[in-house]
Amino acid sequence: MCSIYSPSGSEREIASYLVERMASLGWDSYLDGAGNAVGITGEGPETVMLLGHIDTVPGFIPVEVRDGALYGRGSVDAKGPLAAFICAAARAATGRAVGGRRKRTIVVGAVGEETDESPGARYLVDSGPAPDFCIIGEPGGWSSVTLGYRGRLCVEAVVRRPVGHPASGRPSVMEAAVGLWEGLSRWTRELSPSAQSCNAQRRPPLGNSRPFEMLDVILQDIRKESDHFEESARLVMDFRLPPGISPAELGLELAERHPEAEFRFRGGQPGWRGSKNNPLVKAFVNAIREERGDLGFRLKLGTSDMNVVAPTWGCPTVAFGPGDSRLDHTPGEHLSISEYQSAIDVLARVLRNL
Repeated sequence: MCSIYSPSGSEREIASYLVERMASLGWDSYLDGAGNAVGITGEGPETVMLLGHIDTVPGFIPVEVRDGALYGRGSVDAKGPLAAFICAAARAATGRAVGGRRKRTIVVGAVGEETDESPGARYLVDSGPAPDFCIIGEPGGWSSVTLGYRGRLCVEAVVRRPVGHPASGRPSVMEAAVGLWEGLSRWTRELSPSAQSCNAQRRPPLGNSRPFEMLDVILQDIRKESDHFEESARLVMDFRLPPGISPAELGLELAERHPEAEFRFRGGQPGWRGSKNNPLVKAFVNAIREERGDLGFRLKLGTSDMNVVAPTWGCPTVAFGPGDSRLDHTPGEHLSISEYQSAIDVLARVLRNL
């Protein structure tokens, strides 16, 4: 899978490969209307969806096994978790359930997760019924379960000024843009310790959950343009939102606070935090303990397809997968093979016993 280069928008080859491989397991497999690779095995009154993604950020990394690890783009984010899904579902389909019920298992390799719009996950939400349980394929370690992700809003702000002489004493358009950035950055720091003014949900703490409850902004790009009569400065910013801060409401507040700028918004996804008290989480707790893992729960500071599907489906949803998420998108991305195998063991137990 890592050898097939599949940056967002170029997933067709790996999707077709996965459909063929899942068909070879005897599964009903196909490409859906969004280009997602879908494989279905088993039957029963309940459905478990294993939702991973097949796109990666750009930049091919030569694939090799070195010192017990697989190096390659997507090994961690998130072809490793998706491969673990397929292997675990195949093993569970041939194994004996212990206390579990017969279920239909759907494995999906979704397209476009690394983009602002997540078209693969949105297609699933729009095109079919909700599963009874959903597991998102993202790295977090083989003995950890992720319960939530912050949301996201991509913001483009444009400041304009008439062209003037540098000696005029008027602030330049770049100075105005820098002032806008400093103001927004300061505002998020002032707001973030409690996030109460945006009606953030108040729940008992989960480990070190304070960063998860914070509103952050990252400056991704700033550049100047001029037609010799008017000059403009464009800032591209990535806001990360805790649950309870609506992307739409945040956009309105930005526009009201800074009428001197023109704002455009895209990729609005609310934050999501699921419950620990459901059969899916309990199945993971038992499976990790049975594999003698050091059980942990995580709240991620980024965004995933969980943010797209969980609010609509409303079913028990967690994220799980092998790999160190600090290696996401890095030039040295690699996955421990032993951790990958342990993740398959845990997932197979979950699918058998859920």
